[in-house]
Amino acid sequence: MKRIGPDTYQALRHGAQVLEQDEHGEKVLVLKDGAFLKLFRVKRLFSSARLRPHAFRFARNARALHRLGIPTVEVLEVLRIPPIKRTAVQYQPLEGRTLRDLVADGNTFLRPTWTHWPSSWSASTSTASTSIPSTWATCSNWRTAAWGSSTSPT
Repeated sequence: MKRIGPDTYQALRHGAQVLEQDEHGEKVLVLKDGAFLKLFRVKRLFSSARLRPHAFRFARNARALHRLGIPTVEVLEVLRIPPIKRTAVQYQPLEGRTLRDLVADGNTFLRPTWTHWPSSWSASTSTASTSIPSTWATCSNWRTAAWGSSTSPT
């Protein structure tokens, strides 16, 4: 993992287009050369991400997919950026269009078709509770219907 300083980071992101950001800052940038820079932050004080950063995991997963013959991104560098308390991965994206672009263009094949509870489920908004399916309600012991036995799953 390569460590870079604030000047190097600013030079890297100069002229970049922000693709994603949230209340904590930038998440994905498209750099001038067309490569992507994905930034990761540690969300909790005690986290396994402090021992094995998410950027490292991203790169490892990309290599594993590549070994399996699955088309994936080409990781160029894994970076640690202490001035902004982030790790990052610089990578070349896959050719083609993203799922987000296809959905935005009106491709109905990619839109979810199941957008509501099945009729056997009912939800009460006034008490904020959800009832069990009617097939379970008719059973003397709902665990039998749900798990096939009278005991809780372990």
